Amino acid sequence: MIDLTYNPFPIVPHCQESVDLFDVGYQVDSIVSRVLFKTRFGSVTLFAVGQGQAINESRSATSQMLQMLEGECFTVISGNLKRLTVGELILIPAEEPCTIRALGRFKMLLTQFKV
Repeated sequence: MIDLTYNPFPIVPHCQESVDLFDVGYQVDSIVSRVLFKTRFGSVTLFAVGQGQAINESRSATSQMLQMLEGECFTVISGNLKRLTVGELILIPAEEPCTIRALGRFKMLLTQFKV
């Protein structure tokens, strides 16, 4: 018999409800974020980025996948400029410098994962 109560990821409770990806609203001149899931293997964070805002250059110890949900943005990953629109995604390798700039306002899902 399979134990359906066993949770191999004790940091995250069993999901019993769906997550509304549009739950995070925009705020003027701000970046709003909400961590949706987190385990020892990575996390999923929803961002709402206001017009004119930027996530300044940073490096992450984990690889990341950025998925566009609304709007448009520019990413600069290791010096390479890329414009992203709704429905597109891009991989940001671990330890690579990355900057994200809003073109208008946008929402994105950022998935961090250890490989």
